[in-house]
Formats: sequence, C-alpha cells, structure tokens
Amino acid sequence: MGKINDRYDYVVIGAGGAGMQLVYRLIIEGIFEDRTALIIDPDTKEKNDRTWCFWARDGDDIAEAYAPVISKSWSSCLVDGDVQSLKPYTYHHISGIDFYNFVKQSLSGCDGVEWIYASAGHVEHSDDGAVVSVGDKLIQCGYVFDSRIPVSQKEKLKVEGMVWQSFYGWRVKLDNALLNEEAFTMMDFGIPQQGSTQFIYELPYGRDEMLVEVTRFDKHAITKDEAERMLSIHMSAYGCNYNILEKEEGKIPMTMGLQPDKAHVHLKNRHIHIGTAGGAVKPSTGYAFKSMYDHASQIAHAIKEDQDLPVIKQEGRFAFYDRLLLTILYMMPQWGKPIFTSLLSKVSMGRVIEFLDERTNLANEIPILWSLPFRPFFKSLYINYLAPVFTDSKRLATDLVTLLIMGVLIGVYSYVDDPPASLELSILLVGLVFPGIPHGSCDHVFSLGRQTSAPKLMSFVMTYLLVMAVVIGVWLVNPLVGLVLFLIYSAWHFGETDTLHWSVYSPWTAWMHGMGLLLFLLASHPVETVTYFESFRVFVLSDVLINYHVELSVIGFVLLVLPGILSSIWTKPSWLITVLVVSGGLFLPLLPAFALYFVGLHSWRGWRHLQDGLEISSIELFKASMPFSVSAYVLFILLFLMSRLYAWDIEGLVPWIFIFIAAISAPHIVLMHIFYDRAR
Repeated sequence: MGKINDRYDYVVIGAGGAGMQLVYRLIIEGIFEDRTALIIDPDTKEKNDRTWCFWARDGDDIAEAYAPVISKSWSSCLVDGDVQSLKPYTYHHISGIDFYNFVKQSLSGCDGVEWIYASAGHVEHSDDGAVVSVGDKLIQCGYVFDSRIPVSQKEKLKVEGMVWQSFYGWRVKLDNALLNEEAFTMMDFGIPQQGSTQFIYELPYGRDEMLVEVTRFDKHAITKDEAERMLSIHMSAYGCNYNILEKEEGKIPMTMGLQPDKAHVHLKNRHIHIGTAGGAVKPSTGYAFKSMYDHASQIAHAIKEDQDLPVIKQEGRFAFYDRLLLTILYMMPQWGKPIFTSLLSKVSMGRVIEFLDERTNLANEIPILWSLPFRPFFKSLYINYLAPVFTDSKRLATDLVTLLIMGVLIGVYSYVDDPPASLELSILLVGLVFPGIPHGSCDHVFSLGRQTSAPKLMSFVMTYLLVMAVVIGVWLVNPLVGLVLFLIYSAWHFGETDTLHWSVYSPWTAWMHGMGLLLFLLASHPVETVTYFESFRVFVLSDVLINYHVELSVIGFVLLVLPGILSSIWTKPSWLITVLVVSGGLFLPLLPAFALYFVGLHSWRGWRHLQDGLEISSIELFKASMPFSVSAYVLFILLFLMSRLYAWDIEGLVPWIFIFIAAISAPHIVLMHIFYDRAR
C-alpha cells in the first residue's frame, strides 16, 4: 500500500476498463491540473489479464483516442466461411497490459494522482463529500467513482433473471500459417449447444496466431473443463500443432437489472457507479468498453462544466429489443442459435453492428426484425408484457367486485326510500370481519417472524396495547389533536399502500394521494363530516368545511388523481377503479363511501402485499392472523350484544368505533411502513 493522504478531490475504486478510462478522460480534460485523485485497486495491473474489443466508425473519438494501443483492427468478418465487410465499422482490439501502461504513462505528469494497491471498503456519502475506508484508514473526498456492483444491485439481479456471458479462451500459435488475418469470426455455432447458446469466437492476430474462445450465454457459466474440451476439438480441425501462449476467462452479466433509474446523477450524490455497476454493459451483447469510454467522457466534461453527472441509461425501443432477447436466452436458450444464425445469414454484418451500436432508425430495423424467427419473440413479448396483465387480473378482480358493489349501493340509496340507518354501519362492520381486521392482524408475523417465543410475543402485544392506550388518551384529552393525527397517519398509510400497488411510490406521491383521498371523501360529505366532527367535540373545522367544501373537494380530487397518472399501462386499471370508487362516494353516505375504499380496495391491497412480502398463501396468512382477529371479533360481538341488551343508539357508537379504529391503526401503520420500507 502506498502513501495515503487524508483527503482527495476524487477517489476511483477499481482500475479496470471503466476506472482507467475515467482517469484517462479526466487527464484529457485537464481536471488533474489543480485537483487530486486516488486510484484504489488490489491488482498492480502489470500483466495482460484481459483483452478489450469494440467497433467504431471512422472518426469516432474512441478510435482516435486509443490509436496508440490498438494492436489489431479488422474491417471484415467471417460468417459461415464467407467474408463480409463491416463497413462503415471497424473492429478494434486492445490488450489489457497495453491499455494499463498507456493510462499509467498518461498519469506520469499528474503529481496530484496516487495509486494504492489495496481493497476499498465501505463508502459513506453526504451532500458535501464522501468517506472511503481502506484498511483501518478513512479517506475523505469530493466524489467516489466505484466500479463494484453494490449489494442492492446484486439483489435486484436475482429478481431480474440474469444471463451470464461466460467465456474461456486460448491465445495460440500455430505451426502453419493458415489464418486469414483480415477477417475475424464473431459467432461460429458449429459446436454442441448443450442446452445453452454457445459459440466459438476467433480473433486472428496474424497468419499463425489467434485468440480462440468458447462463449456461452446461459444462466450458468461455462467451466474450464467444458471449454477446454470444446477448444481442443475445434483446434484439431486445423490439422496442425499449436502452442498455447496465454489463457483468458471471465463472465459478464447480461441483464436489464443494472440499468440506472435516472438519466442524471445530482451533484449532491457523491457516490457514482461506473462500468458494469453503472449500466455500461449492453444487456444483449455484453460489450461495454465503448460505452465506458462515452460515460467517462461525459463525466469528465460534466465535472469540468460543474454540471449534473450523466449515467448510462438505455431507453426506448433498444431497451425493448434487449429485454425480449434476454428473456429468450434465459428461458428458451434453445432458440439462441437459430436467432443468431438467421440474423447473420440474412443481414449484412455492417448493418447488424450498426443495430447493436443502437444507431439504426426504425426503417433500418424492420428488415432486421423480419429476419428473426417470430415464435420465441412473441412468447417473450407475452412473458414480459402480457403475462403480468393476466397475473394481476386476479388482484384486479377484487377491485372490480368493489366497483360492482358500489353500483349496487348507489342503486339502493338512490331508489330505496328511507334505507335503514343501521345499513351504513353494517357495511363497514361486514368489511371489517374480512379483510379489514385480518389484514391488520398480521403485524406480529412480519415483525417477529412466523416462529417466535412467547415472551417476545407478549412484549409485542404489550407495546401494541400501550401505543393504543396513548392514542385513546390523546383523543380523550384533546379530540382535535387526536382527529388531526388520525387523518395524517391514515392519509400516509392509504397513499403508501396505493402508490406501491401502482409502482409509483415516493414520499411525495404517497402524501399527495392519501391526503387527496381523505380530503375528497370528507369535503364531498360536508354535513355528515361536520356531524362526526361535532360528535367528537371538534367544532373548529366545521365552518371551514361547510363554507369551502366544493373547493376542498376539487383540490382533494386533483391530489387523489395525479399520482396514478404516472402509473404504467398495467397498473392503470387499478388506479382508474380507485378513482371511480372514491368518486362514486358522492352518491353514497360518508360511511359506506369510506367503507368501499377501506375494505374493498385498501385492505385487499394490503393483504396481497403481505402475501407477496411474506411469501405465504392467503389461507396461511389468515391462520396467522387469527389470534388477534378473533380477539377483535369477540370484542365486536360483545359490543353488539350489549347494544341490544341496553338498547344503545347505534349512531351514538360510531364515534367510539372510530376512536378504536384510530387507536388500533396507529401501531399497525408504523409497522406496515417498516414492512414496506424493507421491501423497497
């Protein structure tokens, strides 16, 4: 480990393709004339550990920038034995050791840049800087550029479904000069596929020397033994002796899961991911060197101009194409060979590379897409974009049932003279039996786990009851504070559940939707709302609500609707039904209007989220909820029997029911937020 200062302007973690290209571009932009940097990598980079290849047009910056270290270039490619031109592209090769030495030489005049051979540890960042741990030392800096894949992305890759591009190869010297050094072979599928998509890749450096590799696209990486058997068989076809000069192996993640969410990183974000971790690998090809160069150039320019830092974000139709192909390679690998062989036999290599370089227009792409077998792509289209609709249709069914019940209730309240007063309360109570109460009776399951000790469960229950007691105490001492707090945390909970259900969650969208929902429901029923407020002895809001209920209803509706506009086409029906159900409350009394949303939409969504998060069936979840659900049922039955025995006024019970709901909701909402936060 070399000398380490306490602070640098920049820290670059990883001296591979991404890190070294960023350092080089920062040199070119003159950033190191008055600033300092630290490069951290455990490897000294003094041997040829890899090769990089990229295609470029004449005049592309990358070809000019690395002209001193480009060891070989090809303008033609072999496809089934035929030589095809790559025009307007040229395929370039750079040896790892040549590249490292080139950047090191460029650094020779940069006194403020240091390189240490060590492993970086944890990174912490704030608005004004970052701290990187190296051994027992903490290094402060302005920005950290990190090529390591973070744990959060690794977890995302498990969900996304990742294809590995794994390869193993030899650099060989042949006894005879048999090779066509002017043309390389990108994909030779004349080897057994073994349930994967795999091919031979050849780069001839001269008439008697080449790199020959086996490359596999599959969920499982190729092993050294598998690859060497195939390489031996392949080389025997040359009919001559050869010597193995070097060996090369590696694997590259081919996945949409490494794509960043935003197009820029705010200047306040001091921990920037680059390379594979920054989305530089094109998902469908595994090529990254040129993308790393472009990203490094953009970052260096942004730093020089004090602008937000760009990220590598693939968008539009090319992301769509890549997702379809990756799904095929992941789930239907037997289609890999037919797809690539069909493409290479029907489309010129120049156009294929232009397509892979994402420089074609839609008119160019139609013949390319037409050359491919339709069946696997239609199936991939179904898996990615249609299957989620049918999967979510079961969940949408409960929303549709709620919409149907709303229509029935509107008919009852519109055409039945003088509906019984108990009907409103009955609607709410029936919904509370299921799923209202059970969805709130599973807090112990995700808080303590399915198997927990009696002391922990008892402690959990006592804490829960203590929070409830505090909430009831607040209501009894100051009903206004109790009511306002109840509305605030209920709005947050409703907004959080709905926006997560539509995949548009952010704190702002959750607050906006939840506050809009409650404001609309309450303001659109001003007389009833005021009656409830006054039953709680809360009079201060009555005049405002009566005088401005129309304006407040409009504001509430706008806030209710806006977050859902951001939802995808697949979750749009759920959002639309929510808007219709809440809007339909205009034609119903307040209590059934609220019950339709709370029971028919919110409780069911929370129930489904618990199922997904706990990976548990509905029956198992219901069983888990029973200890606390039964307690609530018994309580309600006792209240009902007492109300019949003592002829209690049903409407007079409503305030106390709401206070009880407010009390039991408070700890539930806190725990559900923790549950959702862990899921996020």
